[in-house]
Parts: sequence; C-alpha cells; structure tokens
Amino acid sequence: MEKLFPIFLAVARKRSLWRLSFYSAAALLIYLAITAGSFRYQSVCDKCGAIKNSTDWNIPFTSWCLFTQANEAETELSRVLADLKLVPPHQHHWLFASGAGNGAFCAIGPGRHLRQNINDRAFSSLIARLSSVGQSKFRDKLLTIALNPDQSLAVRMIWLDAPANSLISDWNEWVKEASETVDRGLEIRPR
Repeated sequence: MEKLFPIFLAVARKRSLWRLSFYSAAALLIYLAITAGSFRYQSVCDKCGAIKNSTDWNIPFTSWCLFTQANEAETELSRVLADLKLVPPHQHHWLFASGAGNGAFCAIGPGRHLRQNINDRAFSSLIARLSSVGQSKFRDKLLTIALNPDQSLAVRMIWLDAPANSLISDWNEWVKEASETVDRGLEIRPR
C-alpha cells in the first residue's frame, strides 16, 4: 500500500493540473472576450429615424459572436414622427452606421448618412412646422429624402431660411423655392 500512495498522489496532481489548466484557459477566454472581443456599433432605422446601439461580444479577432446586447433610442426626428403619427407601427429596418472594436478601428455603413438629419432638432421642428401649415406633400418629400442614405445630403440645412411666422403665403413661397433647391441638390448628387 505504501508503494501505491505516490502513484495516487501523482495521478491526483495530474488531474488537478488539468483542471487548473482548463479553468485558467476558460478564465482567459472570458477575460479576452470582455476586453478585446467587443464590437460596438450604431444602426439607424430608415423608416422612423430611431437609433440602435449594439455590442457584439465575440471571441477576440473572430466573427464568432457569443452574445449581443442592444438598446433602441429615440432621436429628435423619431419623436416628432411618433407625435405626429406619421409612421405606423413597423418592424425596424436597421442600416449599419458605424462601429469599432474586435480588431476593427473604424467600420462605416450607409446609415451614417442619416444621423445628421435624424439628430437635428431644427430639421425635426421643420417637419412638425410643415405639418402645422398644411404642407404635408413637401414634408413627406423631405422625409423620404432625409431617410434615404443616397439622398439625405440634399436636405441638410434646408431649414435655415424657413419662415419664422405662420403665414401660409410665406410658407407656400418658401416651399416652392426649397423644393427647387432640393431637386437641384438631387440632380448634382453623384450616384
């Protein structure tokens, strides 16, 4: 029996060493996934202008996703569209805007072109104002363009010379001029 004791001790040490190695490797993998494997990104809904911030937790430097965390947030524009009931209940259509992490320093997508318009309080106020003065056709035209990544540049800063009053005649005149400006912007926009 005395001769067998060292053998049992050696086997027990070997098993402990394997367990220690396994748990150490698992702990290292979890640590790397938390610190180096996260990819954070933002997406924009091209129907209502809402934003989704997401984090994919990947095995570092691979595309194998362990799990994803995401939260949706209202923007200036999505709040106005909801208040005016201009967008019916829908399933969001997310366009990737930008992201970084897990080996990528700067990833960009078409949704990035929408962010300036959807976060612009003045643009959102213009949409609400156009509704209140009966210019729904031009309002809808602006929204269609603003939520299209290939055209959204054409309506940036359109609100700068909008009338400050509620006179319908002033708004009719401004809409005519602004519509021509937007159309010209769409014509020169490279496709």
